[in-house]
Amino acid sequence: MTEKPEIETVEKTAYLVKAEAYQTRSDLEELIATIESVSASVFLGDRQIANQVTGSLTQQIDSASKDITSDENIIISLDHNIEIRAKLLEHRTFLNSTLVEINSILFDIAEKRNEINQMRVAANLVTARLNAELESELKRIKNDQNFQSFEREFDDSLSLESFCIKKEHQNSQHLKALESIANASSDLRDKVTKVQAEAKTARDNIREGLPKSK
Repeated sequence: MTEKPEIETVEKTAYLVKAEAYQTRSDLEELIATIESVSASVFLGDRQIANQVTGSLTQQIDSASKDITSDENIIISLDHNIEIRAKLLEHRTFLNSTLVEINSILFDIAEKRNEINQMRVAANLVTARLNAELESELKRIKNDQNFQSFEREFDDSLSLESFCIKKEHQNSQHLKALESIANASSDLRDKVTKVQAEAKTARDNIREGLPKSK
């Protein structure tokens, strides 16, 4: 059967969807890399410095308190020490709550990434089956040297025209979905930029507590 223009048009749109999808994935991977970079800086860098400053200040307060403690103010000194420990405990439980919530979100992300891998594996298996069918058809053509109807995966009751209309509708839906993702990605990129600015402000505030070089 001679190929009709209708299927050529649908094929071109399908490959446009493929190109847009790969570009969208590339943009998302770049955005994810930026987020991971911020995460590493905030958690591995700023968090450690913040803990270092807290530990250093706590030790200095403890040392300074001991220097001014006497028999006359021992009770007040002990009460003051309890207040400091209570403040540190309150902060520690706050940080623990944040860590638990973060771990819960990270677990959801891990599950989603595993789902993505499962979807990619399934897609690879479908392509492997298609390749096997194409290889079988290649061998048949070379051996039989004739043409015969190729087994179709879509509904045989559909005419080629109806099939093309159905696939073009799917192409249109895919392009709209990709456009929606691109718009959402733009909004997310703005949020990432805002977090980067907030992280810098927090980093500057944290570093103010570091010992000043003499």
